[in-house]
Parts: sequence; C-alpha cells; structure tokens
Amino acid sequence: MKAEFIIVVYSNAHYMDESEAYSLTGFASYTEALVKSKEIVERSLEELYKPENSASEWLSAYKMFGDDPVIAPTPASEPPFSAWEYASTYVANRANRE
Repeated sequence: MKAEFIIVVYSNAHYMDESEAYSLTGFASYTEALVKSKEIVERSLEELYKPENSASEWLSAYKMFGDDPVIAPTPASEPPFSAWEYASTYVANRANRE
C-alpha cells in the first residue's frame, strides 16, 4: 500500500490553536506535498510583503502571521520540512535579487 501524505496548515497568528488549522489531503508523494507546502509559504510571504520593510521585518511578519504547513508523514530518507527555514531562505534569496 502506498503512503498518502497530508499537509496540516497552522496559522502563526493563532499559535497552538488547533481550531485554526486545516488539512490538505490526497498527496501521492512526499515531493507533491513538499511542492504544495512551499507554495503555501510563498503565498503567505507575498501577502505579507511591504516594499518599505527590510528582509528581517518581512520574515518577522511571516513568523507572526503567516501560514505554517507541516507534512505528515515524513519519510525516514527526508529531513522534516520547516516552513520557517524555507521562509528564511526565500526572503534572503528575494532580498539578494532586489
């Protein structure tokens, strides 16, 4: 039987409030779930982007208010996806291009 992967999306604005979380199901592979999780983080970051803010301020806004997807299960061969680490890399890459 092939594993199915789910994404549980938490709201950083509602830390530890499970009632604010929602699930996305039906991902046939970890890679599919990873791509979707990255899209969720990127969308959240773009919604929080303000040109007048520094990269640090932008990342802080994400950590306070952004969406934080978690993939389950994580295969033993893969490191767990960290939305905060991905957001940090995304913001740094974007800041280096501007």
